[in-house]
Amino acid sequence: MALCESLFGRPVLLIDAINAKNLHGLGMSDWPVLVALLDEKFSHTNTFFHTEPRYDVMKDEPSIYRNLDYVICSEVFEHVLAPLERGFKNLRRMLRPGGSLIFSTPYTSAPETLEHFPGMRKFTLQEVEGVWELRAKIGWRTRVYRGLIFHGGPGTVLEMRVWSKEHLFSLLKNAGFTDVRAAPFNPSVGYCWPLNIERPEIGHLSLNYIISAKAPSK
Repeated sequence: MALCESLFGRPVLLIDAINAKNLHGLGMSDWPVLVALLDEKFSHTNTFFHTEPRYDVMKDEPSIYRNLDYVICSEVFEHVLAPLERGFKNLRRMLRPGGSLIFSTPYTSAPETLEHFPGMRKFTLQEVEGVWELRAKIGWRTRVYRGLIFHGGPGTVLEMRVWSKEHLFSLLKNAGFTDVRAAPFNPSVGYCWPLNIERPEIGHLSLNYIISAKAPSK
């Protein structure tokens, strides 16, 4: 619904939206059920990090994806390496003037983002006697971390950070996005997770985190 509201100016369910094949958009490892609907309604490309069609939003290089009407970036930016500013600028570059970004990542009301591996630029993962370890290259030193958090099961997608809402919104705005706002909680359309979950190390973690933003019209 956030996508339809951003594209059409009214909160229509995606399943009820008009077919608009003239609208071109891109997703990043989106849920297959969502992809099927997006393929039906729009000219949509779902990309992946590890398989074709590939796209790595953190690469600071020209992309074949430009002048898009919308980009959906869901559950990506809690897993990427710094510098984070590069990824937000790349999202902005992909959109046409006035294009729509639909973005999600878990966040808290803390004043600062919690980085699990500050300063890390390269890393390796390995399982040692049943425990996953991360070896991080930080400057000239190698540091070993345990107690890792994975999304989707051990050894899969590593959580790099827990976002601060204030920090997240500021990076979106600094990348050139306008009208940055959180979509309202709406259990009637299937978005029915609890508003918060408890994480002992951080307290309340918001699950009401779908964000919409616009590329400037000019």
